[in-house]
Amino acid sequence: MVIQSYRDLEAWQVGMSFVEAVYDLTRLFPREELFGLTAQLRNHPGIFLAGQITGVEGYLESAAIGIVAGLNAHRQSIGLPAAILPRETALGSLCHYLVETNPKRFGPMNANFGIMPELPEPIRDKREKARRKGEQALAAIDRFRLTLESAPATAA
Repeated sequence: MVIQSYRDLEAWQVGMSFVEAVYDLTRLFPREELFGLTAQLRNHPGIFLAGQITGVEGYLESAAIGIVAGLNAHRQSIGLPAAILPRETALGSLCHYLVETNPKRFGPMNANFGIMPELPEPIRDKREKARRKGEQALAAIDRFRLTLESAPATAA
């Protein structure tokens, strides 16, 4: 057999079958078992999820959700409360999308300005709207960073 694509590889085919089976199983999770804003299963806070199993699409988004999971696993391990990213940020909006979207309308999602909160005043120019949403996100992530920096290094 001539291999013309990675899709012809048996390892890829077996891996994709596994991925499809996992996706099918996660659709059966009861609503209360689903993913929370802290990258944890709601009823099992010691279980953190990352990557595409959470419902994100894309390499950057998968890695970013992994950062949220790692941050909160670390915080839990030292007795600190979970950190929830601000909704004004792309990653915070993505987490909110994963948690709040009606399961009947849910589809894998990339980070994008469309899932971020609307600005207080309507702006018609797309570039200006994106610039302002970016400024809002940067200000929110700076505030978020300060809350993380003000937390003790280890819990007592």
